[in-house]
Amino acid sequence: ASYRIAHVHSVFTNRGFNVVALTGTSDTRTNFAIHAKKHLTTYISGIGHGGYDVYTGHAGGHILKVGAYDANEVKNNAIHFLSCKTAATLGPDTVAKGAKCYVGYDENFTFVWDDPSTPVNEVDLFKICDSTFDIWMAYGYTAQQAFNASIATFNAKIAMVPGTSAASWLSYDRDHMRLHGDPATKIRPYRYVKLCLPFKYALHEEMLAEMGELTD
Repeated sequence: ASYRIAHVHSVFTNRGFNVVALTGTSDTRTNFAIHAKKHLTTYISGIGHGGYDVYTGHAGGHILKVGAYDANEVKNNAIHFLSCKTAATLGPDTVAKGAKCYVGYDENFTFVWDDPSTPVNEVDLFKICDSTFDIWMAYGYTAQQAFNASIATFNAKIAMVPGTSAASWLSYDRDHMRLHGDPATKIRPYRYVKLCLPFKYALHEEMLAEMGELTD
């Protein structure tokens, strides 16, 4: 989580996105649903435990579980979770409920800790590979391009540590990374709002978004 906050959140912020970070005890289903349903939410990403049909937050509380969430929490969003197994069942379910795309892993995401006797920080290789998807999405590439970049990063990092357990598990994670939904999905740090109704007073951006038709 610390790696993502430093190396992923900062990219989104610099690109002009408004990053809402639910960390620690704030990472609850109630807080997630509030922000996920907002009209201007466009990208949902995080790191947490998971199962085939569920992604969890603080203390193992369910954030998204098949059959137990409102479709408006995922509708029109791109989603990426660094989590075990969620791409098997939860990912396709979010797409069926209106998510533009979902990227994750259909089996356990497995990594190795750093071996201080080697010149490479092995655990960082896993973080870099996964976060490549987020960073490419932040820069405006399509979900397919971001996914391809992640796979290419996995391959490059595997080549850095040939014949090691790190290479074996990087290969395993690469082979279980999945993209569901529209491969042409893109996200932007702003949205246009078509408004036909005249109004006299200044309105909060979320109110404007609810009144008009959002376009990219």
